[in-house]
Amino acid sequence: MNKDLYLSPSLVTFADFSNLLGEVDNHIDAHKIAIAKYEDMLGVLLRGSGPDTKRGMTAFDQDTAMASAMEEEDARNNGSEEGWLILETEETNLKVATGSASSTRGKQTEALFKIIESLKARLVSLQKVRKLISELPGQGFNPNQKIVVMFRDGIPRQIIPSYESSKAVKKFKYSEQFDIQVLT
Repeated sequence: MNKDLYLSPSLVTFADFSNLLGEVDNHIDAHKIAIAKYEDMLGVLLRGSGPDTKRGMTAFDQDTAMASAMEEEDARNNGSEEGWLILETEETNLKVATGSASSTRGKQTEALFKIIESLKARLVSLQKVRKLISELPGQGFNPNQKIVVMFRDGIPRQIIPSYESSKAVKKFKYSEQFDIQVLT
């Protein structure tokens, strides 16, 4: 996997459309694996089989985790956020969960739900973009040409063909004359 794709946005050159499709397929597979991993983590958390629980999350804990998104929105509107220590700089802020184990477990559950939802949305986008890219050669684009692709958040957003074939072999041309003597 190309390391530049971890940056957002990034500009990456591919030898041809098949290499780009291979990279998109790798992203699709990575998203599927990540979704399964986070769903497993969420399942473990909801069942409460972590080291600090004995019976699992109670119905109250689950309801608290599910309702915390609405509470967080209300708190944002009021200028404060219950259960969070907010560390700020000029460029960004960092939220640190505070409170009881039950409260932080609910925040972790909420974070996992958000991550899974985001990854699933990005997976759908990647699958749609992959289909569009695979149809480009049928629209007159040379499948063997080098292309430059602008990625944002791991999804191809712009494709810029170079009109230079990746399969072109440079030919050597020698321009000298020979005088050959005939042997008798």
